[in-house]
Amino acid sequence: MHREKKIIHRDLNPSNVMVDHKLNLKVADFGLAKAITNSSQMTHSFVGTLVYSCPQIVQNQLYNEKADIWSFGCILYELLTLKAPFTGTNPLLLAKNIVNK
Repeated sequence: MHREKKIIHRDLNPSNVMVDHKLNLKVADFGLAKAITNSSQMTHSFVGTLVYSCPQIVQNQLYNEKADIWSFGCILYELLTLKAPFTGTNPLLLAKNIVNK
């Protein structure tokens, strides 16, 4: 997706990852995706599902396609442990827990 299609998804979460009958992974919902125009491009907008967001997004810093890798890691963690990778009783505490990983 990043190299071939030159796209950052920016909202990877369990509901946007599908598995077909041959166990192939499919990514859906590209509504918040952004095109990458060069290999070192960084972007700067707060989008996506907070619990799967990387610390850079939470802190409103520049980020690149590695934000999707972070989100995918959070999805894998949740699949393996059956619990969210980060928790908080409110969005501010959740954001703090993500940043303080």
